[in-house]
Amino acid sequence: MIELAAALGLGLALGVITGLPLGVVNVAIVEAAARRGAPAAAGIGVGGAAADLAHATLAFAGVGSALMARPGVASTLRIIAVVVLVGYGIAIWRARSRPRPEGGEAPPSFGRGVLIGAGLTLPNPAALGAWIAVAAAVAPSSLATAVITAAGVGLGSALWFVSLAKLAARGAAHSRNPVLSRVYARPMSTVDGMRVVGTIRSIELHAVMSKFQGVPPRQVAKIILDIEQAIDSDGTDINVDNLSGLHFQGPPELVPRFNEGERVLITTTTPSGMHIASIRPAPLS
Repeated sequence: MIELAAALGLGLALGVITGLPLGVVNVAIVEAAARRGAPAAAGIGVGGAAADLAHATLAFAGVGSALMARPGVASTLRIIAVVVLVGYGIAIWRARSRPRPEGGEAPPSFGRGVLIGAGLTLPNPAALGAWIAVAAAVAPSSLATAVITAAGVGLGSALWFVSLAKLAARGAAHSRNPVLSRVYARPMSTVDGMRVVGTIRSIELHAVMSKFQGVPPRQVAKIILDIEQAIDSDGTDINVDNLSGLHFQGPPELVPRFNEGERVLITTTTPSGMHIASIRPAPLS
């Protein structure tokens, strides 16, 4: 009994911790909360948690490794994940480009949100691969502890995602600007990285290899800029020639949101890093 309780607690902690990093589901939750309210955002969170539960169950039961070992499975899942992600990005772009109708957005749909959240995560082989690596490290002692741990993952993930939906909806109530812009389009006071202004020369999805054996590569947005100006965290100008040939990395959902030839301001996570903490348009006028 104590072992099962410990497995449940471990799963809850893993579910919350793995949900904290800024990813596709988190961004989708914030966007939905801003445009359609808490129910739709919570639905996306529940769908994402259900996908985490499925991945964790497969991984802890040992089925995930067998699936990923089959030729073509990871490639097929990767293609499906990219298609879903790009499709969702296009849908968001189209929704954001349309003026708000009088009376607000369409009525929120919890069920539709569940389908979106599950669709964004379930076919992603990188997510399944990550849980396979976690399962290898945790190594449940029995099938019962594996199932209980996976159930805890689903509960912990749902707890975090639904809490995020409520917080994002509350923040959106104080401002009609989409909350997503606060995540990617406004410099954050806690970020001490450098600020770079330039025109996007190229933006594309790029596969980053995992450090764990057997875990498939993850997709990131790779952005190359024609840099006009760069400023360090202390306000000192940086010689842009020193940044020539470097590229910036961010979440894959940036690919459908920004285009080649667009002038942007990027803030990095650290003064010497190339990981994007925030990005926003920076038109000349």
